[in-house]
Amino acid sequence: MDTLYFDFTIKSFDITPAVKLLLQGEIIVLPTDTVYGFHSIVKNNLKEQINTIKGCEKTKPLITLDINFTPPFECNEPTTFIMDNNAVRNPKDTDLADILKIIGQPIYSTSANLTGEEVLNNGKDIYNKFKGQVAAVFDIGKLDKKSSKIVKLVKGEWITVRN
Repeated sequence: MDTLYFDFTIKSFDITPAVKLLLQGEIIVLPTDTVYGFHSIVKNNLKEQINTIKGCEKTKPLITLDINFTPPFECNEPTTFIMDNNAVRNPKDTDLADILKIIGQPIYSTSANLTGEEVLNNGKDIYNKFKGQVAAVFDIGKLDKKSSKIVKLVKGEWITVRN
């Protein structure tokens, strides 16, 4: 597989090719309101492919980004909510929210790295590491952000899983 590389470090981010590739059922790397991540529409075979790229169990659950999700409480930072074994987050990034509006459905999202390794924060590094495994990498430069906070509903209480 040839991997497309979109360099948006010197021009504004164009979401059109990302929308097209997602609707074609491709796995792509996008910047988010947290870190760069692997993304696809929500289908089991794509979840398995993403997990294979990351080097983890094929059935491992992935976060779903959904602009229609209303968080149960306000957070000052990007936060993923786990309820009934589903992890969901409403992204704050406007480009990502626009992509979700256009495709009209949630998408899978997980950090663009191998399981157990540091999160990669530069699109060019991600391209070099994962070319041939994803359809495209959308590079906006170095992201100095951290992964989302994760909270889980356990017996009616929200427990912080990752801060």
